[in-house]
Amino acid sequence: MATVMSRDEVVDALVERGVPRDRAVQYADSFAQYQAASVNIAEYGAIIRNPRTGQAVPNPYLKVREGALKALRSMQDIDAAFLW
Repeated sequence: MATVMSRDEVVDALVERGVPRDRAVQYADSFAQYQAASVNIAEYGAIIRNPRTGQAVPNPYLKVREGALKALRSMQDIDAAFLW
């Protein structure tokens, strides 16, 4: 993922390619969550320290990214390869 696109940029790009606006918004919301989670994981790592206990724990953004990716995969009818 070279550049981070805003949610509105993703919606506009999908609508320009013929995706109905409501579906484009759904895709863009999940894509934005995926991007934000990926940026967080890249910055802080997959394992972080719990701020309260100091124990090593999985980064909670791993679950966010997983959920967003699951939602994106459920919308395979949308041709969004250009975003990746």
